[in-house]
Amino acid sequence: MVKTRIVIALLAALLLISCSKKEPVKTTEQQKMEMDQAAKVTRENTVWGDQVKALDKAKDTAAAAADATKKTDDALKKAD
Repeated sequence: MVKTRIVIALLAALLLISCSKKEPVKTTEQQKMEMDQAAKVTRENTVWGDQVKALDKAKDTAAAAADATKKTDDALKKAD
């Protein structure tokens, strides 16, 4: 009786495992395309779009400031 229940439980577990849906593996190009599409949808969102665009501008400004600081530091090192 116990052996039959164990066998039935194992068969049920194997059936569930074999029938589970597996996600296909995505290439890096597909992942990048999905990320770009999600970013585009976010920027076009009427609620959050303006804030995301403002964050993008701030990020670009911070990157430009960091680049300018690096150039200034390099110039000061050369001057010494």
